[in-house]
Amino acid sequence: VSLLDHVTQGSAVKPRSLFWAVKRGMAIRKGDFKLITNDSFAGAQLFNLKDDLGEQHNIADEHPALVRELLEELKSWSEEVNRGVDKRS
Repeated sequence: VSLLDHVTQGSAVKPRSLFWAVKRGMAIRKGDFKLITNDSFAGAQLFNLKDDLGEQHNIADEHPALVRELLEELKSWSEEVNRGVDKRS
């Protein structure tokens, strides 16, 4: 995805979810919210980065519907990027 036009012309970037994975975990950022979980999708933590940039206050228990939504999006992304990957290596 190129951001050149957005930078040079000042046009807005369409809101979208951002995903990433590390050794034994993964995360999704959607709007002000960031959800972090392990690779088995257990123990999810949810943070509102607008109010808690340092990720000190897990608000997952306060927003169960949002946690479910973000977990489903993250699972779909994970399945898509791992399709055909041999996990034994």
